[in-house]
Amino acid sequence: MDTTLFLEEEPVNEQLKKEYEHQLLTMIIGGKNIEKKEYIIRHLNKDMFSELLHKRIFEGILKLQKEQKEIEVGNLCEILTIEEQKKFAISLEKEYITNMNCDYYLKKIQAIYIKRLLKECDSFEGYKKIEEIKRKYSVHSEIKHISESTDELIVEYYNKWGNSIKTYYPSVDNIIGSLQGGDVLILAGATAMGKTCTMLNLIMNMAEKKHKILLFSLEMQLKQLQNRIISAKTGVNSDKIRKFNMTNFEQKKYIDYALSEDFSKLNIEVCTIYDITTDKIKDIVLSSDCDIVYIDYLGLIKSNDNGNTYEKVSAISRDIKLIANETNKPFIVLHQLSRLKSDRKDKRPVLSDLRDSGKIEQDADFIFLVYREAYYNPSANKNKLELIIAKSRHSSGRKIIDLDYDAEKQLIQDKIGYYMESRKQGQLDV
Repeated sequence: MDTTLFLEEEPVNEQLKKEYEHQLLTMIIGGKNIEKKEYIIRHLNKDMFSELLHKRIFEGILKLQKEQKEIEVGNLCEILTIEEQKKFAISLEKEYITNMNCDYYLKKIQAIYIKRLLKECDSFEGYKKIEEIKRKYSVHSEIKHISESTDELIVEYYNKWGNSIKTYYPSVDNIIGSLQGGDVLILAGATAMGKTCTMLNLIMNMAEKKHKILLFSLEMQLKQLQNRIISAKTGVNSDKIRKFNMTNFEQKKYIDYALSEDFSKLNIEVCTIYDITTDKIKDIVLSSDCDIVYIDYLGLIKSNDNGNTYEKVSAISRDIKLIANETNKPFIVLHQLSRLKSDRKDKRPVLSDLRDSGKIEQDADFIFLVYREAYYNPSANKNKLELIIAKSRHSSGRKIIDLDYDAEKQLIQDKIGYYMESRKQGQLDV
């Protein structure tokens, strides 16, 4: 008898349990698709809810269903007798965004519930009853016609197409396609490899294509970010800006761009809360109309977990993935790798360098590793930056892309993109 079908691969903390329950209740109360509401209710029972308030709300939902009344917040509040429950039901309706991930939350809640039953079971008859429960509620057991809900399929396709975002580095986009809602891209590297420079160039690429950026800058202050963008846009040496060593001509270029309409039109918003939790990040993203979220960087997010560093990073990584799914926005998150041991011949970072960093590798859809040979070898090309695509859900194998890196101007260019643009301008022979 298979008693592992619903078992979790890893322990789930109480905060995540409540989050799964919370999300499903928002879908039932706030959603407009009656069939989807019934689908979610059909795969749950009240004992699957570990939070008492959640359980009482679901009991009210079941009562409405039994009385064949519409499941909506007004009818629900008439059934609920406690004011706290009514306020919570109203808040659930307001929080609804999408039911796209309902199967994910259903499977999670079912897995936790079955695991609890198995721990409490001490007889063969008990195991038989658990098997019956699994068959009754399993999302996997649904039998559907191949043509079912194709209207949702079409809507989802065009939504994803319309909301997809490219990096605007052709070499990269040829491999990964584009970033879509719910994707998490980890941009990792050791100190001084060029992570922040890569991030800022990606931000500028996207902002110039009219995408709205939300950046959580947990390390660099707003003025530092502004100066690095001005350097990239004007060609003024970033070191000269830092050391107040610009010529009069450079100062004019600096001032002109800082006050320019071009700079003010860049659709980039920066959150300057430096001591921030994933809960606060979620609140800000939910209230934003941004197209994509950047976080610099993961290790500086304040953790609610009391475990060791590995457990804290794992919890933060998982929270970010859940937020990306819930908000249906792509996230690009920087992560700091430790400096490599001096006896390692090939200094290029690999996926195994993430192994001590919680469950990042498991949660991420894409992992980009940044590397500059010139950092370790002074005779190497100082204008070469390698972007290593170590993980991509849409392609197999490790890919290495060479990008042109200008440390003075804080500018990173794609050779393919550069040559394509040059041909358009007639600077190169076709």
